[in-house]
Amino acid sequence: VVDSSTVDTSAVSSPEIEDSVATDESEPSENTSQQPYAEILKVVQEHNAVVNGQTGIKFVVDYNVFNRKDKQCSLLAYIYYDDDGSKFINSNASNTSTVGQVCAHIKFIPTLDGVRYTEWSVFIPYDDFAPLTEKTKLRAQIRIYDYENMKFLDDGNTWSYFTWR
Repeated sequence: VVDSSTVDTSAVSSPEIEDSVATDESEPSENTSQQPYAEILKVVQEHNAVVNGQTGIKFVVDYNVFNRKDKQCSLLAYIYYDDDGSKFINSNASNTSTVGQVCAHIKFIPTLDGVRYTEWSVFIPYDDFAPLTEKTKLRAQIRIYDYENMKFLDDGNTWSYFTWR
């Protein structure tokens, strides 16, 4: 197994973001375009995960990234209400977007032009869901972001559904 990435741990200051290992266990699918692109292959939820003493939900993701060698990217999970698709906003959450949407991310820098990442994870503590007091259907959108081009690399169609109880 070859380590095919570096993790920018200086940019990961929140204890809710867990470092993972990128491996080149199998070849990414062929991408003949020179445009940056990402494919999200698999998302697994781990409920009641404990990271740095906090309990929460972890999204474990396998994905490919193309044409981003030595460029900073992020794996992200954004939380939405499932019923109407609106953003789940909590300004008191430990990890939020600029508009207060609950999310989590981990930054990475591919060291190859085509890399398969396996079992990378983003973590959201249950405390970030504190405003919820009743059973609520939620979904997480899993994305790959390219900082240089300031755009998402994936197609935006990867969702992971769960219910807050």
